Amino acid sequence: MKRIVSLFAAAAVLLALCACGRTERETDLSRYDGAWTNGADTLILNSEEQSYMLDRRGRVGTGHFALTDGRAGIYFNSSIYFLELGEEGLTLTQSGQSYVTERLGAAVFRPTDAEERAVLSFEDMAGKWENEYGESLEIDADKGSFVFSSEQGVTEGGAGDDKQGKGPYLFADGRYMYVIPEADLSGFSLRCGEGEEKEIRGRFVRK
Repeated sequence: MKRIVSLFAAAAVLLALCACGRTERETDLSRYDGAWTNGADTLILNSEEQSYMLDRRGRVGTGHFALTDGRAGIYFNSSIYFLELGEEGLTLTQSGQSYVTERLGAAVFRPTDAEERAVLSFEDMAGKWENEYGESLEIDADKGSFVFSSEQGVTEGGAGDDKQGKGPYLFADGRYMYVIPEADLSGFSLRCGEGEEKEIRGRFVRK
C-alpha cells in the first residue's frame, strides 16, 4: 500500500514539474508592435499585417510575422526566429539548426523611434536602369531574371525577392548581390554578399 501511495506521489510531482515546464501559448502579437534596434539593424513589427521590415545596414527587406506553435516569430532567411520580451528588450532565438550563414539574434533589440522605410519591391525594379559608368541593368520581374551590360560584356542571371527579410537580389556566377535602395526609392546600389559592406558598381537610376 505504501508503495502504491509513493508511486502516486511521484507521479503527482512529475506532472507538476511538466506543468511548470510548459510555456504559455501566445495569443496577442500586438505587444511586439513597433520599431526595435540592436544598434546596427532596425526591425519593425506589424501584427495587423502580420509582416515585418528589417533594415540591415541599408539593405531593406520584408517578411512574415505570425504565431507559430503558439509562439510569436518571424521568418528570416529560411529559419523561424521566436521572439521574447524581457527586461532588457526583445530577443530573437533561431528555431533548430540551420545551414544558412546569415543569422539574427546576436544582440538584444531595444525600442527605437525609427519609422518604417519605404520598401523597393522587386516588381518596382522591373525595367531598365543605368549607373554613372554608363553600364545598364535590365530586370524582368515576370521571368525573375536580369541582364547587365558593360564594356566588358554581358552578364545574365536570376533575380527576385524571397520575402524572407533580405530584400530584392540579383544572382549570377554563384553569388548574390543585394539591393541597397535610396530613401526616396529613386535609385539603388548593389551590395555583394549578405553581411559584407562592399557596394559595387555605384548608383543605378531609371534609364
